[in-house]
Amino acid sequence: MRVTNKMMSDNMLRNLNTNLRDMNHTQNKLSTGKRILSPSDDPAGTARTLDLRTEETELAKYKQNVDDADSWLTSTDSALDEVDDVLQRVRELTIYAASDSVDQQSREALAAEVMELKEHLVEVANTDFGGKHIFGGHNTTDKPFDMDDVEEMNGEEGEYNTFDVEYSGNRGRLNTDISSDVTISKNLHGEEVFGSFDEEENGENGENGDEAISQNMFKMLDGVYDSMMEDDGGGTEKLSNEHLQDLDHWIENNLDNRAEVGARQNRLELSKNRLQDIEHLTKEDLSETEEADMAKTIMDLKSQENVHRMALSAGARIIQPTLLDFLQ
Repeated sequence: MRVTNKMMSDNMLRNLNTNLRDMNHTQNKLSTGKRILSPSDDPAGTARTLDLRTEETELAKYKQNVDDADSWLTSTDSALDEVDDVLQRVRELTIYAASDSVDQQSREALAAEVMELKEHLVEVANTDFGGKHIFGGHNTTDKPFDMDDVEEMNGEEGEYNTFDVEYSGNRGRLNTDISSDVTISKNLHGEEVFGSFDEEENGENGENGDEAISQNMFKMLDGVYDSMMEDDGGGTEKLSNEHLQDLDHWIENNLDNRAEVGARQNRLELSKNRLQDIEHLTKEDLSETEEADMAKTIMDLKSQENVHRMALSAGARIIQPTLLDFLQ
């Protein structure tokens, strides 16, 4: 095959363009810090990068779910702490009112405080977190507990009225995904904390005949109030026996709920640590797959620059001078 000057020129220009393209590609790697600039650079690496980025997004979502659930449970524990304060105070009042040395007027004053504490307990039961009520089950938008027929004084006798409390929430669980195959419930519904509000379920004497367990916390406070208001002395026996047992039951129930909340928070803490470890490994893997080795890339660029200069020098010697050069 006859080799002409034009063929040599074309080959030289094509090779120079190839060298320039390689240099430009390497310079882009340096400026972006990325090893893979297009899928054609490394198809397998590109697929791996997409998988790792998807995993990174999912991990961020799970971490956010863990943080949200932990904050919800922290708010729940704070509310349960207030419930405990109310119950402990009512217990103190009950013990004091059961004493024979306390006159009826003093007991009525204690009964009035019990009603004040009951109203506060309703406020605690309607605690919200981020605009969502924590004890309403699936119904988080509306207040789950309502007070009916609240009056401060009762006619001319000046006695405080009791009032009914109704539960409009449900027993729904607010489940949260904390990994691809693990779900945790972040809420306690109202009946777990404050007892049953289903009259048919309670029956006349309570479920299984145990009135203390089957009634709700607000009804129990009504019973304490009624016994304190009895002026024939019959209420003191109930205060020292039945009502103290009821109070101890609800205090223990509240402690059990707080223990459950604490256990869930501990589990969330473990999940958060595990997610952070996985996230760290994912970022390392993504860095190794996607990011450029800067030292190696600089060496590649230097090598390509040397090749380009040598190609220019060789091309200048190979391409014959023009006739004008010979005439000079």
